[in-house]
Amino acid sequence: MYQDFFRFVQRAWPLFSIKEAENDEYFISNIAVFPEQQGQGLGQYMLHQIETKARIQGFSKVSLTVDIENERALSLYKRMGFNIMETVGIEPLRRLIGYRGFHRMVKFLA
Repeated sequence: MYQDFFRFVQRAWPLFSIKEAENDEYFISNIAVFPEQQGQGLGQYMLHQIETKARIQGFSKVSLTVDIENERALSLYKRMGFNIMETVGIEPLRRLIGYRGFHRMVKFLA
C-alpha cells in the first residue's frame, strides 16, 4: 500500500510546479468521450457548451491541456479554434514512465 502511494507521489511531484492556465482563462480540466461514442459530435457539443458558460462568466479565453500523443483530441481542439501556446515536457516523467508532456492550448472567444 505505501509503495503505491510513494509511486504516485514520485510521478505527481514534477507536476506541482506546472501552470496549466493564466488567471484570465476559463480552464477546461477534463473532457472525454467514450471511444465507442467518438466521431458523433459530442466533443464539439461539449466544447460549445463550455464556451457559452465561459462567455456568461465574462471570460474571453478558454484553455486546456492535451497530451502530446493524443492526436485525435489535438485535431478536434485545432478544428474548434484552439491554438498551441506552449508545449511542456517534464523530463523526470519522460525518464520514469515515458511521458512526453502536453500542449497548453487557448481559444480566444469572439
